[in-house]
Amino acid sequence: MDVSAIVFDLDNTLIDTMGADKCAFDKVHQMLHSSYPIFDNPRQVIDTFKVLLSSGTELTSTLDNGEDISTKSSHELRFEMWCEAVERNIPVDSKARGSMDPSKIAAQCNSLWANTRRAGFHVTPPVAILLEKLKLANFKLAILTNGPKDVQAMKVLSVLESLPKNFFDAVVISGEYGIHKPDPRIFEVVCQQLQSHPSATVMVGDSLDTDILGGNFAGWKTVWYNPEGKKCESLSRKPSCEVQSLGDLALVINMVPKQ
Repeated sequence: MDVSAIVFDLDNTLIDTMGADKCAFDKVHQMLHSSYPIFDNPRQVIDTFKVLLSSGTELTSTLDNGEDISTKSSHELRFEMWCEAVERNIPVDSKARGSMDPSKIAAQCNSLWANTRRAGFHVTPPVAILLEKLKLANFKLAILTNGPKDVQAMKVLSVLESLPKNFFDAVVISGEYGIHKPDPRIFEVVCQQLQSHPSATVMVGDSLDTDILGGNFAGWKTVWYNPEGKKCESLSRKPSCEVQSLGDLALVINMVPKQ
């Protein structure tokens, strides 16, 4: 069966999330360094925030599972993490400690970080051209992304701003369903929305552990976006093919082995 639908991962595939993160943290570091000399090493504030963000935080447990356990948004939860990061890194013996408002500093960090990241969540012109070529070739196109629904929806919106209206045939965010890649059930949701057969559907993504493994389990064809030229040592994670540039996808899509 030939390919009829192409499904893209979002983070670090359609958009450069890691690049946006780096730029955002650099901006926060510059702000803390210039505006708050009380911090001996502003980078420690950022490192503390990263630890809080990546550990077993409330953000993950309440938002990423798609359940409305908390009424707080991810923005509010991350503000609390910035508050904690700032508090932990104000020197105990500082004379200015008593007169400082950590929540004000945290609010500046959170706003600058979030706004800078958001500005980086866009598809590059070459990727936009690729997507439009695939659309003109009558492929059904979709996005399948893991993450909290409010966070990922904001990123999807940024992508859509670079493309014609109603461009994608389906957008599936795992946090809305409480199941995540590589669980085959989330891939089934996409097929249902696209009305595509698994063997005629291609998953394009940068993660062997979520995109490729999940796509293989679901009976899809898989294309590993591998810009760094890494090696795949796992048989279950072996993609149908790989590309180092998304621009090459149009060249290889018809070369993906039939199942």
